[in-house]
This record gives sequence, C-alpha cells and structure tokens, in this order.
Amino acid sequence: MSYIQEFEFYHGIVLTKLLRKKGLRLSLIEFDQNAGTALYNINDEFVQIKYRRLDKGSDKVWQFTFSEAEGSRLNALISAGMGVNLALVCGLESTDPESRKNTHICLLHKPDIIQTVDFSRRKGESIRVRAKEGGSLRVFGKLREKDNPLIVPRNRISSWELPK
Repeated sequence: MSYIQEFEFYHGIVLTKLLRKKGLRLSLIEFDQNAGTALYNINDEFVQIKYRRLDKGSDKVWQFTFSEAEGSRLNALISAGMGVNLALVCGLESTDPESRKNTHICLLHKPDIIQTVDFSRRKGESIRVRAKEGGSLRVFGKLREKDNPLIVPRNRISSWELPK
C-alpha cells in the first residue's frame, strides 16, 4: 500500500501555493528525504524547501538546521548571483484542521538570507522562526539575534511574483 510521505505532504504545501500561479516551470534539482529538504528551480529562481514539526501546545518556535553541504550549495548559488529563496514550512505534529491554522510558510528571499545567516563560514547554520499570535513571523539566525528579528509577512508566498 502506498501512502503519502511526510516529506511529500510538507513540500506539497509550498508547491501548491506556487503552482497556482500560471506560467511556472518547475524542476527538482536534488532532495534528501531523510533531512526533509529539497532544492527546486522555479522559473530560474532556486527555492529550497525545509520543514519542521512541533508538538501541539509547544512554544511556536521552529528551528531549521542547515548542514555544511546545504550551506555550501546555497552559498555557491548566492555567490553566483542566482535568485535563492528558502521556504521554511513551520508545521505542527497534527494535521487536523485546527493545527493547519497554525502551519506557516516562512519565505525568505536572498537579501533576507544574507541578513540572517552566513553560509560562507563553512559551518552548519540554523534559522529559527517564531510565530507571533496574529502577527508576522519573526526570523532569527547568527546575524539576527533575539532583539533584532527579521519580520516576514505570513502571506509572503501567496504574494510572491516569480519572474516569467
């Protein structure tokens, strides 16, 4: 019997949001199902999708860890002047309708990434996303500590205009 893999479920959330827009070309570049990450090329923009789940009732802070290899690949794309984006899916353990209301996609564009983490350091990096009740998402990393979060609108992925 075939069933939906967790990886497919969370990546499908992002891809569905993006593919509703007309005229998109999508290709999967590479993926690591065990790490819950994949790199896609969408209309010449690179989008890396990662997901994390939290237990229901826990503080709404998701931590996304990037391996040295992931950081190196992202740094190479950024250094080459490519369009690089991170779609961080912040989910809960349950996928019931109430939990889905608290599932978010934190979309970071290249300038956001550069202001938050330094992938050129050749070490693993991490990004933390906090969901404030009724407000925008707060993003933290080595270059953005708790008193200086990057503010990301929750609806950014829906309003993102990809190049044609």
